Amino acid sequence: MIEHLPLIWAGIISFVILCYTVLDGFDLGVGINFILFHDEADRDIMMNSIAPVWDGNETWMILGAACLYAAFPQAFSTILPYLYMPLSMMVFFLIFRGVCFEFRFKDENHKRFWSICFSSSSFAIAFLQGYILGNVLIGVNGQGQHLSLLSFIAGLGVIVGYSLLGLTWLIRKTVDKQQDTAFKYARVNAFLLAGIFAIISLISPLSSEHIYNRWFSFPEVYYLVLLPLISCIIFLLLIKFINQRNEKQPFRMTILLFLLGYIGQCYSIWPYIVPYQITFYQAASPAASLIFMLIGIALLLPILIGYTLYTYYTFKGKTHEEHYH
Repeated sequence: MIEHLPLIWAGIISFVILCYTVLDGFDLGVGINFILFHDEADRDIMMNSIAPVWDGNETWMILGAACLYAAFPQAFSTILPYLYMPLSMMVFFLIFRGVCFEFRFKDENHKRFWSICFSSSSFAIAFLQGYILGNVLIGVNGQGQHLSLLSFIAGLGVIVGYSLLGLTWLIRKTVDKQQDTAFKYARVNAFLLAGIFAIISLISPLSSEHIYNRWFSFPEVYYLVLLPLISCIIFLLLIKFINQRNEKQPFRMTILLFLLGYIGQCYSIWPYIVPYQITFYQAASPAASLIFMLIGIALLLPILIGYTLYTYYTFKGKTHEEHYH
């Protein structure tokens, strides 16, 4: 049991990051998709669809950072200086986006200005998260992060992916012309995301010898081919449900695509938490600390999951024009 504590904590942090990516991803996607809806009344409905949940979604990011700091302090102290600038910018835009969210409801005279700011900050956050992912896949080194081809494409990929999550969320939550627009662009975004996924899958092994060896070693490659095959099946189902104007399944299929991509990225860097220098086992806190924190997370995580599920259940159904705020 003791020797598996770092693995348990790696699983907990991976789960928390996945929850943040999906939950905050769709509400960031709603902001990104402001450029597709030019009527402020339509944007009001879009904002109302995420108003009850957007701040709770970001709780997962805070929990993930706290778990990383407590369970793997060596990794935290190594990654933070390496990615200090993009992380600082991301935090700034997250705060600014919250300001824009509130002011857009209250400042009627400058609503369009705050809409532009809200959408721009959503774009920035998504790109920075992809940029950070790309730099992590390349590997953390003493030379500092930089804008490589992989990090740039990863940034675009996160923008398109979050936009697709946002559009499929709007398909669930809106009606009439708003839903028609969401269906129209969801199909386009799905093909864009598939193309970017394919490009990243080709570039990643060329950017890192470790990733290449993880994916193209024998006999593992025979099992790993299932991941892209399943992804293709999910993609085809996504297109099918969009064409059938199914309101619920496109969002679920998009989440599954994110899950499969996330599994692939985790497999690519395993067993490193600081690619490609420090493993999970090397960076872990003492066993006594991990056990003590495990008690706390065992109490906190069910509460957070329960609260999240209850919130989404309470505010299920279609969103209408009345202001949530």
